[in-house]
Amino acid sequence: MNLERFSRLKKQVADLQRQVDKAAGALEQLKGRLKKEFDCTIEEAKDKLKALEKERIEREKELEIAWKDFQEKWGDKLVKGE
Repeated sequence: MNLERFSRLKKQVADLQRQVDKAAGALEQLKGRLKKEFDCTIEEAKDKLKALEKERIEREKELEIAWKDFQEKWGDKLVKGE
């Protein structure tokens, strides 16, 4: 390996290390914001998201049933085409 190639590789490694450091800093900043604004960790936020998704699905099913019941009860009274 010649000196020029070594210098290029050394610069690439330094550039990549700066990118890693920048990403790590951004991650820590986001973790801090999550803790400050929502008082939770990433793991807790993931768990909450799963629970909210499950609840959303349940509510959509309830809404669909209520809509069908409404249509059955009032469908003939609704104005068509408007």
